[in-house]
Amino acid sequence: LTISQSLKTKMPVERSRQVSMHMQEMLATISSQAPLLAGLSIAFLLACAVLQRRQSAQNLQLLTALNNMSQGLNMFDAQGRITLVNQRYLEMYGLSPDIVKPGCTLQELIRHRIDTGLLSGDVDTYCKRILDGIGKGESTPFHVKASDGRIVLTKNEPLPGGGWWSTQEDVT
Repeated sequence: LTISQSLKTKMPVERSRQVSMHMQEMLATISSQAPLLAGLSIAFLLACAVLQRRQSAQNLQLLTALNNMSQGLNMFDAQGRITLVNQRYLEMYGLSPDIVKPGCTLQELIRHRIDTGLLSGDVDTYCKRILDGIGKGESTPFHVKASDGRIVLTKNEPLPGGGWWSTQEDVT
């Protein structure tokens, strides 16, 4: 309470002075701890920066490994949207990274593959074959004959909690 507030509430002046002194002591204590709090904040931010740098380095290593493997790789979430695609997959089918990227649906992916001319057939039938197997929690390996004569072994494996991963390997 301020002195004017204490007068309005008829608080004795002595009590008002005690409250005021107590408030001043609290402010002095907080003020004396400011350098410590600032130091702790800086230490916390530095620790976060170190962890971020380590995480970025690990992510780069993982991305490098994924993009240099011999198989094409996709991962899909439970809604059938790509969450991860490697460079090899795009190269195998001559796909555009502007279309085939995280967020792209299975139907959009298959439609794009048909548009490139390396896959023929009906988009819905092809997608249903994959989704039926995944929905049953089954691995769904099958061979796909590309229009350029290659044979690609495609394996779809369900993930816990929904979604699946898919690998493609040229087995011609």
